[in-house]
Amino acid sequence: MALDENALDFFAGLERVTWILSAGKARRVVIVGGTDTGKTWLCRWLAQWAWERGFRLGFLDFDLGQSTVGPPGCIGLQLPWEEGDDLLFPSAMAFLGYVSPAYDVGSVVEKGELLLSWADMRGYNLLVVDTSGMIHGPLAGLLKRTKIRKLRPDLVVALDREGETRHIFRGLEEAEESVVFVRPSPEVRVRERAERADYRASRLLRYFEYATPIEISLSGRRLCGTSPRVPADLSFLREGHLLGMNSSTGLTLAVARFEGSEEGRLKLSAPFSGDLEGIREISVGPTVLYPDGSLVKIKNLVTRGDSAVAVGEENAVSRSRIGRGIPCPCQSGVKEGTKPVSEPRSGEELSLGSPSAKELPEGQGGLVQQGPRHESQDVGV
Repeated sequence: MALDENALDFFAGLERVTWILSAGKARRVVIVGGTDTGKTWLCRWLAQWAWERGFRLGFLDFDLGQSTVGPPGCIGLQLPWEEGDDLLFPSAMAFLGYVSPAYDVGSVVEKGELLLSWADMRGYNLLVVDTSGMIHGPLAGLLKRTKIRKLRPDLVVALDREGETRHIFRGLEEAEESVVFVRPSPEVRVRERAERADYRASRLLRYFEYATPIEISLSGRRLCGTSPRVPADLSFLREGHLLGMNSSTGLTLAVARFEGSEEGRLKLSAPFSGDLEGIREISVGPTVLYPDGSLVKIKNLVTRGDSAVAVGEENAVSRSRIGRGIPCPCQSGVKEGTKPVSEPRSGEELSLGSPSAKELPEGQGGLVQQGPRHESQDVGV
């Protein structure tokens, strides 16, 4: 479809897309569009449609902040996708720890390529790719164009209200003929920022609901940041810091919550019951998970020598309204003789000078029960 053509009506767009898929003319489909345009609904609808017709289907999810496949802060892949799958615990995933691709576009693309290679090795006849709602501005255009070039899709469905996605495809002549512009469904509902934070919190709380304590030595294992902006430094870690437990390939076996360290050993909680020998890398993200499900992004940091140094602030914290009955580090009841932790106010972030959540009363770190979790996977193949 030419860039100057009008977008199809939503239902006409669905008909066009399913005709292309039925004819076997597309093996990789990428869905792009702004916030609240129905991208994820369309991905799930296409996945269900394809599964019912016997496709061996993969679902690759790049939406870090509003993830469907895997917990928030991860790129997730479910392959093969089947109805009823618990997509919170996917076939493979890559932990980044931030909820906007703008934090580090390069790392998002790199990890996406890693998951694409994993999917290619296992085979599929349809791969549906969901993307974030970041479409405005030069950085968004760069991210989407780079992603499309790396993924090499046969079909791009652009959910487009008033031409806001067109700039993405200018200069992307190789993909122009594969783009179908479709107007979002009239049933799409706009969600408030607080509702998005609640969704992230509910996903993270459910992911860690069945976490168990894990103690793992750093000896023979690599400690790295998920972005060049994040220092691989134990002094950077706070209780509740989110970490990736990765295989030798860099894919993530489980996301863990940091509880403390002692003599080169990390104390973590994670929904993981596999062999710890398969974990060859611990990746450090820029966020701390509070027990109410809120994510707090630590200030922008650089490494100077052997130290992590705060050099500026990022955007406002991602605050959740749910889970308020769960004790937070700011609440009363800390052990006698410890300094209470001040929970950041809206618009603030946790800095390196902030007290650690280690001062949380015993038992209030929570998030440890019995139940479903990751087992060892063949992501190291």
